[in-house]
Amino acid sequence: MTTTYTRNGASTTITANPITVTVASQTATPEFTEYGDMCLGTSRTFAVAPVPGATSYTWTLPANFVGPTTVTTTEPRLLATAPTTGGCNFCFVQVAANANGCPAGVASAPLNYGGMSVRISTPYGLPSEVCRDTEVTYEANVSDRPNLPNLPQLVYTWTVDGVIVAQGPTEARISVLSPPPGQQTSIRVDVEDGGCSRSTFDAVGLQSVSRLSSGEYCAEFSMYRQSTSLAYPNPADATVTLEQAPGATITIFNSQGQPMYEGKANKEAVRIDTRAWPAGLYFVQRRQGNTIERQQLQIKH
Repeated sequence: MTTTYTRNGASTTITANPITVTVASQTATPEFTEYGDMCLGTSRTFAVAPVPGATSYTWTLPANFVGPTTVTTTEPRLLATAPTTGGCNFCFVQVAANANGCPAGVASAPLNYGGMSVRISTPYGLPSEVCRDTEVTYEANVSDRPNLPNLPQLVYTWTVDGVIVAQGPTEARISVLSPPPGQQTSIRVDVEDGGCSRSTFDAVGLQSVSRLSSGEYCAEFSMYRQSTSLAYPNPADATVTLEQAPGATITIFNSQGQPMYEGKANKEAVRIDTRAWPAGLYFVQRRQGNTIERQQLQIKH
């Protein structure tokens, strides 16, 4: 560079030493080639295609992953380990390629590690109030599980008013009889899958009313009666005794609505062997003419 200064008729020329300036473009944004969901406590490799000119790669992991959440590697890959507790349905792994301090684009890959959601539903919404002597069937709906092959089987645990009434891989739904008027029943389901995902739950409340919040009055059916003396002991273990009424039909249903016992009543009480029945909540129904009596029965082993 040459510069000439002129003042009062005098001129001076100054020549500066040459300066070389190199302009580098922004480092390319990496592209993921390996990524995917994880179970809790497992490890997997995340990788991107090599970026031209990149000297290192900076990775950002979810906050509760094992080890530091920000890691710099010289290779375009990283082995990461998920935590053994917690979980996340919608998280991300991020990476940026570094080249001589130039700004770099950040790539993100979606990640579900040990996450799932569970919601309780019924065929007609999720009522918090029903008329008395109403049987409500609840179903647990699970979503947002990790997208992995051969996931462990889900196990459902239903609790009604603090007591476990059904548990197992086939117990996705239960039926609950509405409580007496003025009382409320609490229904909760816990779902886990053997360690891949976190245990999660949903809970609802149910109460019996004589008038719904919509303003509609409940019909008073004298033919339906809640009973506490149809079957005993309650809870029962190896046997349960059914009180009889001549001409009546007695049926015991499990929490899935399937009949476990059905018979015509006579004058004598009947003792039923329940040792092979799974522990849980059952419903005893005695029908005599136009009168139906119902009782909830719990089996414990």
